[in-house]
Amino acid sequence: LEQLVHDARRMKRSFAVVYVDVEAPRAAGSADAARDAVARRLRSEVRANDHLGHLGGDAYLALLALESDESEGYPAAQRLLRAAANAAVDACANVGVAICPDDGVQPEDLVEKAGAAAMAAASVGGGRPYWYRESAGRELGRRATIRARLRDGDPGTLLEVRYQPVFD
Repeated sequence: LEQLVHDARRMKRSFAVVYVDVEAPRAAGSADAARDAVARRLRSEVRANDHLGHLGGDAYLALLALESDESEGYPAAQRLLRAAANAAVDACANVGVAICPDDGVQPEDLVEKAGAAAMAAASVGGGRPYWYRESAGRELGRRATIRARLRDGDPGTLLEVRYQPVFD
């Protein structure tokens, strides 16, 4: 993480720190199997140039390179959320996101902020990634919803264009 922060500062690029907290009911002796299932599902959702690590217990950390801006991190965080929640029966996941350098440049701070965002996601019921700067997360979520509706639906029923000619 320190090397990634150093490279991001040098190259003037950003990356997302995604904290994934999985809450899965466990039968006796199945904790390792559940952890392995979650790790496999998460690993299948990260790109080759991203990083994934197990922080211990039910917590995972993904480091996602962002090519242009933080909006790229929203669909990736959604995929990680779905993968973690679908890894085990009756599992739910909470995902928190912090962006380097917008939310900080110290590795410990970034992990702490992403973890705090995941706890905030749990307190509001989860179901979507939660950004450390929640206003950014709400805006990204709104954009993703509009894009999905445009992609999946009939644009004629989704958008209304009003035109008022102006005469000079």
